[in-house]
Amino acid sequence: LPPTRERTMTPELIVLCAVVVLFVLLALEVPVALSLGISGVFGIYLISGERAVLGALGGTPFSSTNSYSLAVIPLFILMGSLAVHGRIAEHVFAIARHHLKSMPGGLGVATIAGCASFAAVTGSSIATAAIFAKMSVGQMIRNGYPPQLAAGLVAAAGTLGALIPPSVLLVFFGIVAGESIGKLLIAGIIPGLLGAVIYAVYIMFAARNIRVPDEKLAEELQQSLADTRRRRGKGLPYRGLVRIGILFLAVVGGIYTGSFTSNEAAGVGAIFALAILVWERRSDGLGSILTCVKDALSEAASTTGMIFLIVVGAGIFSYMLVLSGMPQVLTAWITALDVAPWVIVAAILILCVPLGMALDSFSIMGIVVPLTYPIVTGLGFDGIWYGVLIVKMCELGLITPPVGVGAFVVAGAAKEVPIEQVFRGIVPFVFLELLTVALIFAFPAIALWLPQQMVN
Repeated sequence: LPPTRERTMTPELIVLCAVVVLFVLLALEVPVALSLGISGVFGIYLISGERAVLGALGGTPFSSTNSYSLAVIPLFILMGSLAVHGRIAEHVFAIARHHLKSMPGGLGVATIAGCASFAAVTGSSIATAAIFAKMSVGQMIRNGYPPQLAAGLVAAAGTLGALIPPSVLLVFFGIVAGESIGKLLIAGIIPGLLGAVIYAVYIMFAARNIRVPDEKLAEELQQSLADTRRRRGKGLPYRGLVRIGILFLAVVGGIYTGSFTSNEAAGVGAIFALAILVWERRSDGLGSILTCVKDALSEAASTTGMIFLIVVGAGIFSYMLVLSGMPQVLTAWITALDVAPWVIVAAILILCVPLGMALDSFSIMGIVVPLTYPIVTGLGFDGIWYGVLIVKMCELGLITPPVGVGAFVVAGAAKEVPIEQVFRGIVPFVFLELLTVALIFAFPAIALWLPQQMVN
């Protein structure tokens, strides 16, 4: 091999060329993980030649995934998949619907409460949106809700899974940025609940003129009770709330008190979720239980594989950035600008909105975090606070056109509403999301107070 050559291009030009290659590949619909890896290799070649490229390809995939902390990702995903098959979402929604039906927008508020509760055991926005689209959109429409409001509410409420732990996105940020995963998970609790409260207040106002006929309420309640009796329940399935409480306390309580590390908490949560599935499905027979477990394992493996490929691609891209010295150059240049530091952070966050219109959340974080995290922390801002904000902004991509994966999931699961109406219904919730981000931005204690109380 020829010797490593001296750098002949400036860091700015090298990174610019690599970023241009990245976006060209994305425009050609090359998978994001490959796009990150190829553009990173291209930049490394411009910096140091073939020897450095071979070193990066040989070492980075191993070094970027050879981390004990990464085990938390498949375990949390598996816990969520097992919880889905354990019917927890159905139970929580039945309880919320029964107790909130008499208030203005009660069915919508029940959907938000169900999404927030289910997010506390799955950490998956897509899974939450898909399940509640099937359960609640049709019911809301039959009870007088405009189709676009019902579908937009479910698509937006699904994003609550991004912050309420266990959040796979917060874990991913912690791995890419090197921040404490435990503190990030705890930091997402209050902002996640704040988003749920803002949604609930809005839906109570938006649905204040909806009136459900008494006979319809009676019919729905009778159906709800019939459903629960068929599952060996007497009355409402409060066991669903108990199970969510057990999972939440095992995972979040264990991390908060210092009883478990993040990985140990994820493992305990997965074991509890498996036990819940087996107990809930025991009357269906061993064959049904094994099928559910197999499906959960398959879903977890597929999602984990996708995330790990992005981790590898982001690792190669980050190695290129470090090799070029661009993060230090960019940080020094930005910190010398005659503008308030918060303006720079706000500009970075706003950049995530157009990116979210074309890329999924993991892809955005794989691209943006290696570039911006050193800048934000170099300006004196807290990395945990920035993680909560960047995850919240990335989740906007799930409900913004033209990709809007969450919107397409809702349209596919709820056959009553076409995708055009889903996007129209999402518009007010986008502004509510931005309001939540603005509050967290203006008052960092919303995200930082709870992690500061943790037992180290």
